[in-house]
Order: sequence, then C-alpha cells, then structure tokens
Amino acid sequence: GDFPANGVILLGGDIPPEFEKLDKMQRILLARGKRDKFYSSIRWKKDVVHVENSNVESHVCEFNGGHYGHADYYKAVGEFLNYYEEKNPPLYPLQGGESKFIN
Repeated sequence: GDFPANGVILLGGDIPPEFEKLDKMQRILLARGKRDKFYSSIRWKKDVVHVENSNVESHVCEFNGGHYGHADYYKAVGEFLNYYEEKNPPLYPLQGGESKFIN
C-alpha cells in the first residue's frame, strides 16, 4: 500500500515467518490467553524473549482467557492504538460517525 506498517498486533499465535525480522516494525503487541490450547505457554515464552530482544518497542499481554480476545486484551489493544492516534492524527478525520473508504 501507500503507507508502510510500523506496528503490529499479534494474538493467539506464534510470530509469522514474515515478521521474523522485527526491526522493520516500530512497535509490537504480542498477546495470548493463559488457557489458549493452540498457542502453548512454551512457544509464548520463546516469542516474548524474541520480541523483547529485538530493537522494537514491545508490549506483551497475557490475559485470563483462551484463544480469543478478552476484556484485558481489548484494553491493551486500545492503549497500543492510542499511541498512534496521539502521535499521528487521522489523515481524514471523520465526523458524527460517518464512514469513509479511501482508495
């Protein structure tokens, strides 16, 4: 696209191969539910070390839940995204709940 990604949110799965070189990202949120049967705590711990050893601002969220999002996860995502809104106001601000698609 026209704008390169500078942050990524990963939930319920290990880091995909295309993100192995994390230095292309500025920020990462890595999240997992403590009862996730698909994303083991062993793999999670390896991914946390990988993220924390990168030159990327990293945020981790392990919440009480399973494979899908939970209130704690949604709070972490909101805080993660607020950073972007504060640093980079929307290019096309919307008013009164209108929707707009930009080609």
